[in-house]
Amino acid sequence: MPKQIFKYSTFLHFLVGFFVLDLHAQDTKIRFFAHTGGFFSHQRDTSKFAFNVGGLDLLLTSQITDRLSVLSETFIGAKSTGVNFLDYNIQRLFVNYNVHDYLNIKLGKMLNPYGYWNSTYNYGFVLMPTIEKPTIVQDRDQAGQLNTLSVGLQLDADNIGSKKFGYKLFINNGNSGTDITSYRLGKSITAQIKFEPIENLKFYVTLANDVIQTKLFASILGPQNTTLASSNFRFPEINQNIASMGMAYFNPDKKLEYATEYFYINSSEPNFSYHTHAGYAYLGYKLHKKFVPYTTFNTNYTNNSISSFALTNKTYLGIGARYLFNSLAVLKLEYRFGNVETVDRNSINIFDITAIQKNTFIENKVSLQLSVAF
Repeated sequence: MPKQIFKYSTFLHFLVGFFVLDLHAQDTKIRFFAHTGGFFSHQRDTSKFAFNVGGLDLLLTSQITDRLSVLSETFIGAKSTGVNFLDYNIQRLFVNYNVHDYLNIKLGKMLNPYGYWNSTYNYGFVLMPTIEKPTIVQDRDQAGQLNTLSVGLQLDADNIGSKKFGYKLFINNGNSGTDITSYRLGKSITAQIKFEPIENLKFYVTLANDVIQTKLFASILGPQNTTLASSNFRFPEINQNIASMGMAYFNPDKKLEYATEYFYINSSEPNFSYHTHAGYAYLGYKLHKKFVPYTTFNTNYTNNSISSFALTNKTYLGIGARYLFNSLAVLKLEYRFGNVETVDRNSINIFDITAIQKNTFIENKVSLQLSVAF
């Protein structure tokens, strides 16, 4: 209990400090985002129904000088794994120095620029067109495989020339690091280019490399069954090469909106390698300026699932609708139907991949979410 009191009192001082900063900074802006709702799901022979509170997101931006600015984003919310307590963490915290129109230098914790979705949306769900993020860019405690947030140095620029060319080069701690330390001399690198040939029509191409030291995640991975006695195999080093491409079109003055991305991930471990294909498609149509029905398609496929770091094979189709009270409040209702494939780890034999037994079950889920900004 004393540790919890100290933990939350520390956060309170942190929060108050930012409000004091608001009084003295040149130009500091504060924005809160929150979401709550409920869901009903049915998997195999199990049905679940629950109300839930998503969390509270605090976003602060401050223009210190003409060239120097700071962004901080702190999230307080329930663990998406279903743990019944609230936690808080610093989602983003970085300093940005604008060298000139074609170069910004950012240092700190920020979104890893994997394609469109992860570069655009975080916990401000009032801005996001759907209730959930695509599986490929979900957080680690949900189902994600990528380090969607990391600490490092980024060089970037936007809106260069008539085609609004942009780029990002992010050198970061990656999956083998934390917010305060890194376990590897080498670093994860993500490079992204984007352009906008037509107003609001954006194209993205991303390449990345990361090395995962899975022993750092031993507490969540658990022991791996294998015919090899080597403890090295139980928690191997995984080399990941990632490529993605996508496009997005969101124009407030047009009825049609869409976004789609494809990811290819090649992962190499000491004894084998495997690849992952993942992607999503979103399509929405404004029947009214306040009412937007939409549909989504999401798929992830890994050709073998020996590694605990491979994504669960999952495909789902969703239909939903958004009702916009205004730009600060959105109500979303969504139905999702899909197939989820799991692996019987007792059947794993790395010398005979075809012997792995897999189980497939149907998932039905209805979700309701109210998200607001204030």
